Amino acid sequence: MVLEEKTWEIGPDFCVKISTGKKIWIEAITCDLGTVDPVEPYPAMKSGPFGGNIEEIHRPRALRITNAIGTKFEKFKKYLNDSKSGVGKNDCLLIAINGGAIQHFADPSMLLKRAVFGQGPGVFVKIPGQEKLKGGFYKPTLTIIKKKEISEEEIPANFMEMDEFSKISAVLYCGYEVSYSWMNGFNVGDDFLFAYHSNPKNSIPENTFKFGHGIRKDSITGSIEDKEQK
Repeated sequence: MVLEEKTWEIGPDFCVKISTGKKIWIEAITCDLGTVDPVEPYPAMKSGPFGGNIEEIHRPRALRITNAIGTKFEKFKKYLNDSKSGVGKNDCLLIAINGGAIQHFADPSMLLKRAVFGQGPGVFVKIPGQEKLKGGFYKPTLTIIKKKEISEEEIPANFMEMDEFSKISAVLYCGYEVSYSWMNGFNVGDDFLFAYHSNPKNSIPENTFKFGHGIRKDSITGSIEDKEQK
């Protein structure tokens, strides 16, 4: 895998060429806090380690991720229609997102899965006839409510399953700043999360990236696989 030297004026931020000759074009973006329906400080910073509605805590954070995806998706569509960009119809497209500004203490994997695969936060369920609560279930989130000044809008929460989004081979998310890996003794890339489209136009060959976690959703069973990439 070789990172191409950027010699193009029009086109994505990065281009990686793999051993097969296939190109992976990368558009990178950093999430911001937003001004309408902004990301607020995590409740632990205001009211102790517990408290607050978990749905409301994570909702605006997931929306900042979907907003970043939407912004870069529109850019990729322009590049595909511009011969000067160098982006071909058989190339792989990847959107890379940094969420260091919006994540706070939220779990990055949970946020990404909620934003692109519609998987809600973990819940405990009361089973009739049993004293103990049963965990491990996940509440599906088909849409995420985006609050505006005087209205609300439903944003899809399953980008990486949608046919109209199948030109995007994967979304890469990291919820930490660059210094996080160094300060915690990790290798750079260990905290990267790759969400692969369930049915992409151009799939990234398996084992292309040998770091981070690969996340895939089975379009038939609905199960989500999350495993280390080696």
